[in-house]
Amino acid sequence: MTKHLFIIHIYISIYLFACYHTQSNTRRDISMLSTCKWCTNCITNMSCNYSRWIGAWGLPNQSFIDNYTLGVVRTSSSCLNECLSNPVCFSFTSPTDSPTQCTLYSKPVNPLGELYNRTAFEIGTRICCTDIKNLGNIISPCLPCPNCTKLMQCNQTCYVVKPGLPDNKFISTYFLNKINATINCADECELNPNCLTFSYIVDRPRWCSLYSGVMGVTVIYNDTSEQMTGGKVCCALFGKRKHWPFL
Repeated sequence: MTKHLFIIHIYISIYLFACYHTQSNTRRDISMLSTCKWCTNCITNMSCNYSRWIGAWGLPNQSFIDNYTLGVVRTSSSCLNECLSNPVCFSFTSPTDSPTQCTLYSKPVNPLGELYNRTAFEIGTRICCTDIKNLGNIISPCLPCPNCTKLMQCNQTCYVVKPGLPDNKFISTYFLNKINATINCADECELNPNCLTFSYIVDRPRWCSLYSGVMGVTVIYNDTSEQMTGGKVCCALFGKRKHWPFL
């Protein structure tokens, strides 16, 4: 009996360690969408814009901040919009408890660099894509939440955000409710165990619609100039970068 309990204890420990390692790595790493590149590597037929962008938690290292800070601004909408409207801005950070305070940077954040204060700051950076149809490729090597295995935790440490509002059929089938977010829509969706995706109006980023389903790549997105849509994904370990041919 003691032997069996020991084996069970070892199995549970391995499983929990794998889950914890997944969580800690997803908070430390920034993963690029599979068809995208950092803006500085764009070619002429790949426009650098926010049809794809990367979100994560944390601040870049101090040398990056010292060399590439454009300034700190107070926004009435979102840091995403502030960076988008500034032609020399490539990335931004904001405190999670004060999302209207934005620090803008003139370079994309290094995906291999260490991020600090990961529980206190949110970061975003521009990328360019060949996928001009906005089909919404999931972050590699991540999957939509319903396809997660027991070693892949479904969470908001990695998520996809892109322009558009899902079609009416999806909204009528999976709509949960509308809320006024205290921080942002991503956090509100994370706090709701039934929420897998969300959408919000660009100039009112805290006015969130939450959905219980995962939006597939075949969903028709309307209002792409006024709406943003995001969804939870689950991720395997991020340590094996050799599987990312685009880095």
